Amino acid sequence: MQAPPETEGQVRCLSFRDPAGQLFDVENKLVRMVEPGAAPLLQHLLEAPTLQPFMESGSLIASRTLDKPTREHFGTLTRRPTATLAVEHERVWFQSFPQEWTPSMLRDAGDLTLNLAETLLKQGCGLKDATPQNVLFRGPIPVFVDWLSFERRNEKDLLWLPYAQFVRSFLTPLLLVKKCAMSLQSVFLNHRDGIDHDQAFHLIPKLARFLPPALGLISIPHWLSKRGKRQANASLYTERLASDPEIARFILARQFRSLRRSLHKVTPKSVQGSRWDRYMEFDYPYDTTQLAQKEHFIRSALKSHAAQTVLDAGCNTGHFSELAARTGAKVVGIDFDAGAVAATYARAKSRKLDILPLVVNLARPTPAVGWMNSEQTSFLERARGKFDLVLMLAVVHHLLLSEGVSLAALVDLMMILTRRHIVLEFVGPGDLSFQHLCRGRDFSHITSETFEAAIGTGFEIIHKERVQNQDRTLYLLKKRH
Repeated sequence: MQAPPETEGQVRCLSFRDPAGQLFDVENKLVRMVEPGAAPLLQHLLEAPTLQPFMESGSLIASRTLDKPTREHFGTLTRRPTATLAVEHERVWFQSFPQEWTPSMLRDAGDLTLNLAETLLKQGCGLKDATPQNVLFRGPIPVFVDWLSFERRNEKDLLWLPYAQFVRSFLTPLLLVKKCAMSLQSVFLNHRDGIDHDQAFHLIPKLARFLPPALGLISIPHWLSKRGKRQANASLYTERLASDPEIARFILARQFRSLRRSLHKVTPKSVQGSRWDRYMEFDYPYDTTQLAQKEHFIRSALKSHAAQTVLDAGCNTGHFSELAARTGAKVVGIDFDAGAVAATYARAKSRKLDILPLVVNLARPTPAVGWMNSEQTSFLERARGKFDLVLMLAVVHHLLLSEGVSLAALVDLMMILTRRHIVLEFVGPGDLSFQHLCRGRDFSHITSETFEAAIGTGFEIIHKERVQNQDRTLYLLKKRH
C-alpha cells in the first residue's frame, strides 16, 4: 500500500494489509518494519545478486537494511517492537495509482511484474501477489515497490498462485477498455483488486464472449465457476506438484510467456473516444510564429526561475511537458483525455524524458480512496507543495466556461498547485474557443481586467505578453506568501 491510514506525530503508517510487515514514513525516512517470519528471505534477497539488475535499472525500489540500534529506535516509534528487520526504501518523487494510468502504463506495470516473477522462479522464490498496486512510476519507468511481495515457493508447485489476481487486475481491465470502451478510472476507483470473470462476463459484448481472448480469460472461467458452485464438495484449491522442480519451472515459465502474450494482445493500440490526441497536429489554434512566441515565453520562465519540478496541467500530447523536461525539470503532466495522455507517455518513453503523464481531470481530480478514504491520497493532496512552477496553458477558459468555476475558486486551486510560479494562458472573449464554449450563455463578467483583479489576490504578475494576432495573453505569476 502507498498512503497513510493513520498519522501519529512524525510517524505515518503507509500500509496495514500485510501481516509480514508494515511501511512507515518516520523521521523523513521510508522504513519497512519486517516481522520475524518474512525477515530471513528479505534479508537474503537484498544481499543476493538476483534482483540487483532490477535495482540498478531503477525498476525495483532501491533499499538497504538498517542497523540494530536504528531498527529498535524505529520499532519503538512505530510500535512494532517485534520486527526483526528494518529496511529503508528510496522515495519515488510523485506517487500515482492505476486509476490515473493509461492502458499502456498498466501493460508496462504488468510486464515488470512478470519479469520479476520469471527471475525469482530460477531462485526458488516467487510473488505472493500480482497487483498494479505494487508499482509506481518514476517518469515513464515503472518501479516495483513492495519487497514483501517476494516469498519462498515450493519448487515442485505447478501453480502460480497470483495467476487469478494478475488476470483480474491487469488483463481483464485492459480487455474491458479495448472491447467496452471502459476507462481504467472506472475500473480501479471501484475495484481495488480488479474485476473478476463473473463481473466481466456481463460487461463484455455477447459476441465477444465466444471469441478469444475473452473466451479464455473470462467466459470459460465464468462457466466453470458456475458449474463448480453447483457441486457442494467442489475444492477451492488443491496443490498440484510435479515430480521434479525442473518440470514445474518449465511449466510456469510457459505460463508467464502466455500471460505476457495475452497482456500485449488485450492492450488497446489507441484509446477509444479520445478527442485531443491529435490536437497539436490538426486543431492547434497557433501558427508557427505564435507557437514560437509561446515556447520562448515558457522556456524563459522555466530557466529564469530555475524550476526543478513542474506540473503541466492540461498537458495534451506533451509538447510543453517535453519543453520543461528538456530544461532539466521533473515533470508531471495531467490531462482528462486518456488518448492524449497515452501520447505523452509514448513521447516520454521513446525520448527518455522525465515526464510522468497521468489521466487526471483538474475539475474533478482523483479523490482519496481505500479504507477510510486514506489508503490512496487525493491528487491535490499529493500535488500540494510539490511543484516550483505550474503550466496552465489553454486550460483556464475550460474551467471557467465549461465547468462554471468562479475566478475566486480558480485562484484557490492555483494556490494549492504551485509553490512559487505559474505560467498561465488567458483566452479572452474575442477568441473563437471562448465563444464556442459560451454556447450562448452570458460570460461578460470574464474579461482580462476582472481576471487580473482576481488573480491579484493570490499572485503577483511578473510578466505578461499578448500572443500575436490572438485574443490570448501569456502570464508569468508569482505566488504571494
